[in-house]
Amino acid sequence: MSKIKIGFSLLDVPKQVERSRLIQGAMTGNASYATPVPSLATVKTATDNLETAYNESRGRDKNKIQIMKLRRAEMLALITQLAAYVQSTSNGDAEIILSSGFDVII
Repeated sequence: MSKIKIGFSLLDVPKQVERSRLIQGAMTGNASYATPVPSLATVKTATDNLETAYNESRGRDKNKIQIMKLRRAEMLALITQLAAYVQSTSNGDAEIILSSGFDVII
């Protein structure tokens, strides 16, 4: 039985946004994941919100940095929920996990 590897913790925000979008793309229309929880639309909105907040925080405004950190936590919570859904739905099948865009622990 394979386990999912989320792998977001060591990534910077732009890479987290990129990785989230890769997962969303892999899961869109994927028959193995017909009813993702949370929905891919919800994950997309959180990802878009994080990207916007990140871009706005680049001016080093303290409040905007805090908002970006909140948006990051929101997106990461949704990714964690989505990973749990993928793990459960895949029944630990490595190929099915990989088809979601997530990695597996080997």
